[in-house]
Amino acid sequence: MKNKTTAIFSGPLFKQTCRANVVLAVAILIIMIMMANVTNYAMSIMATDTKDGIGENTQEDLFSYMFVMASYNEIAAADLSYEDFVSDSDRGDYEKAFDMYNETKDDEDKELSVAGLEAIVDKVDASDIDAEVYVEQFEYVYAIAGEEGCFSGEELALDEFMEVMLASAGISQDDLDRMKDLDFTTFFTKIYFTVIGMLPPFIFVIIIAYSLIAGQVDRGSMAYILSTPTKRSAVAVTQAVYMILAPLLLMIIVCVARCATTMLFFGEVNVPRIAMMYLGMYLVTEAAAGICYFFSCHFNQSSKALAVGGGITVWFFLASLLGMFGREDLVNMGIGVEILNIFNKVTIISLFDANAVQTIGTANVDTGFIPGMIILAVIAIICYIAGAVKFCKKDLPL
Repeated sequence: MKNKTTAIFSGPLFKQTCRANVVLAVAILIIMIMMANVTNYAMSIMATDTKDGIGENTQEDLFSYMFVMASYNEIAAADLSYEDFVSDSDRGDYEKAFDMYNETKDDEDKELSVAGLEAIVDKVDASDIDAEVYVEQFEYVYAIAGEEGCFSGEELALDEFMEVMLASAGISQDDLDRMKDLDFTTFFTKIYFTVIGMLPPFIFVIIIAYSLIAGQVDRGSMAYILSTPTKRSAVAVTQAVYMILAPLLLMIIVCVARCATTMLFFGEVNVPRIAMMYLGMYLVTEAAAGICYFFSCHFNQSSKALAVGGGITVWFFLASLLGMFGREDLVNMGIGVEILNIFNKVTIISLFDANAVQTIGTANVDTGFIPGMIILAVIAIICYIAGAVKFCKKDLPL
């Protein structure tokens, strides 16, 4: 009885491929999980280190109270201070100081009172910034107030002094405003999913692409596979299926781990957003995998397949790395170079619009990431089909 010929998919070959690459897959998985969770933890620390103050209006009111206390100290030889007000229950001298101010203030100015200062103290205590910081800031403001420049004759102010000092270091106020508006958590999420996090899956697909087809032809093991009742089409489809499913499984596991640690570090998690991020990363990986697969099917020598397919994939990563410093957000911060943005135009990674994906879960979702993902999927499909057809038709040195 003749053995049945396998023409589409070979289960035994698929199992063999899984066993042969299990160590590599596990190693890449561990690296991806570590990178994802370390960057996630780092972003949680950055979010924690971002401190909320008491607000500009409340700070102005606090400085008004401190100014009255400082003026009263000079007039009455008293020793009023913010620290004593908080720790001492005796409010008599403070009431005298505020009453004296209220009697001489302009009609449009706010009245000051012990109760008003107590309300501000509560706001300071509830903020993330220590009260001593505001006290020290006021001392500088009070020391400079009324002073004039020795050359310009203009009144000196602390905020202008800070602008001058930053300008001398090459940092403008506009640069500071842009940095203040930048969401570093969003920024580093984008960098991870489009640059840093792409390296391990790229390494994985480069290695397995050349080893599954060209590597076996080069080593002579392909002759043994084709000597069994397995047609070339079954070999091509089986190896392509592995290259599709293996990265998908890695992405799913890492995505689940990322969601879990996000809940742990941040207390909440936007599952659709993270899932779509990893879907985008997967499609970029598959587009690169399809290109590597095509050249592995095209060449009979693994060195040529690795040089061309792997070289193109490495170029995509390096171009994205260089292009990162040409992105608008980094250029606006003053640490990027606009001309480097040209590298974003010559890498498939730029088809993944991470900025648009990060709007998922907000009131205004930007669906601009969908066309890029479709293009990535089409690139992968075309390369897989073209590679399989080439492998089935070419001459093999068997």
